[in-house]
Amino acid sequence: MWYAAIQVKQRWLGKNYLLEGIAGNDINHTNVPDIRVTFRYETMLNELSTILQGVQGSAVTVKQ
Repeated sequence: MWYAAIQVKQRWLGKNYLLEGIAGNDINHTNVPDIRVTFRYETMLNELSTILQGVQGSAVTVKQ
């Protein structure tokens, strides 16, 4: 079953769909320009960093 899901993703997203950022983007499959993928990837990293800082800050507050 999981193999069928991989085949579907490869068909619709391209064979490198597991790679991060523009390396995993095949514009012929996704119709998403590399500049948009870069923006989304950078935004995701910034959001994850903000969440991590919040969690670390909460952990420090709880310990005091």
